[in-house]
Amino acid sequence: MEYICEILLAALTFICLTIGCYQDVKTRYTSNKLWAIQGIGSAILLIACGVISPYSFLEIFGIVLNVLFALFFGFLFLYLGAWGGGDSKAMMVLGISSPFVFSFIPMDIPLQFSLVPLFLILFNMLPAMLLILVITLGYNLISIGAKGVGLPQGSFVQKLIILITAFPIKPERLTGDSFLDPVEVFENDDWHADAPVFGQFDEEDEVLERRERERRNEVRNQALAMKKAYVWVRPQIPGLLLFWIAYVIWLFYGSIGLPFLAVLL
Repeated sequence: MEYICEILLAALTFICLTIGCYQDVKTRYTSNKLWAIQGIGSAILLIACGVISPYSFLEIFGIVLNVLFALFFGFLFLYLGAWGGGDSKAMMVLGISSPFVFSFIPMDIPLQFSLVPLFLILFNMLPAMLLILVITLGYNLISIGAKGVGLPQGSFVQKLIILITAFPIKPERLTGDSFLDPVEVFENDDWHADAPVFGQFDEEDEVLERRERERRNEVRNQALAMKKAYVWVRPQIPGLLLFWIAYVIWLFYGSIGLPFLAVLL
């Protein structure tokens, strides 16, 4: 019965994450109904499975700990501006739907890690993020060498952030409705770096979207008027895409970072 419960939770999680990922890639928005279905459905499954086959004290402690971990870091990352509300909601319901160590391959996980499976799942996001940063850096170095693209004025740290998170495009490609955010601004007769690590998600979605659209159009018009060859922009990478990749890795491989964590701790 325990394995059936794990299969049902994993199936519900995978389906909801896949739908959410598709929505995020297409529109950068996800439906609240989707997360309600995943959260409520997972809670019902957990309760039903617990009634049929009562949990041990350690299992109950792990379920509570996993949910608290999801709530704490979901709110924290939203407050810091690391991601938007949709990503936080996805993480919170993931805390409910993934309270057990489950994978289609055997995993030998120490007890201190098995109590919070969500931490191991999220750790799988790091390889995907690092791969994106390395590919972006390589592309930009080639662009700078082959196309003669210059970096905006700024500190070494600002330029490094641009090199690993942004890329140059022709100004006419920067439209108000694109998912590309300029990381440079024209001030004091020159183009200067404007590339914060975290975005700003402290406003309503409609207000934030309008402000982003206005800024894209402003930078585009300035660049075209000045006949600027390239504008550095940062793509809005769908957060749910990283969640989805991390969970697929979890199901069919396990935790990529577990050996590293075992050595570190």
